[in-house]
Parts: sequence; structure tokens; C-alpha cells
Amino acid sequence: MADNMWVTAISLAINNPQSEIEGMILPNPVSQSAIVSFAITQTQNVHVAIHDDSGKIIMNLFDGTLIKGEHRITLDITNNQIGNGIYFIQVSGPNFFHCFKLVVLH
Repeated sequence: MADNMWVTAISLAINNPQSEIEGMILPNPVSQSAIVSFAITQTQNVHVAIHDDSGKIIMNLFDGTLIKGEHRITLDITNNQIGNGIYFIQVSGPNFFHCFKLVVLH
């Protein structure tokens, strides 16, 4: 991993510890695009969104059913839809909640 990359994950499993997910964002900080990768332990509805530091949803990345296993979602901010700063990517489902810290530097 390059010296200028930071990967931070904050996780919390709610109701069912077996539903906790693993994942990361690469690269992070991001200036144009990044890959949000994560794995889930069972097929279920999943919502992925970017939130600012106040909790407001800035961008929805995915909302639908995913099968058990590993998944990747491309985050494209080449049109400067998101300004410089610290954001949080929330990946959540009926039995889990996971939050990744995202740093945007254009």
C-alpha cells in the first residue's frame, strides 16, 4: 500500500454478530474514483450511501438485494459531486451496519 493511502473502517454489528461485514475503500483518500469492497454473510437487502459529518446523505451508491459473498461498488466523483472533506460510507442491511471513513481530496 502506498504511503499516501489511509484505510479506516469503523464497524458495528447490530442484533446479530454473525452479520458483521469486512470491507475497505481503495484508494483512500480519493480524488476521482475508488472501489468500495465488502463481503456479506447472507443474501439480503443492502443500502450503500455516502454521508457527511452531520449524517446527511450526500449520494446513494446502491439499494437492493445482494447475494452472500464479496461485492465491489465503484465510487466515481470525477465531476466534483463531492467536495474536499471527510465523509462516511454506510453499508447497512436488516441485521448489520458498517461505516467506512472516506477522505476526498481533489
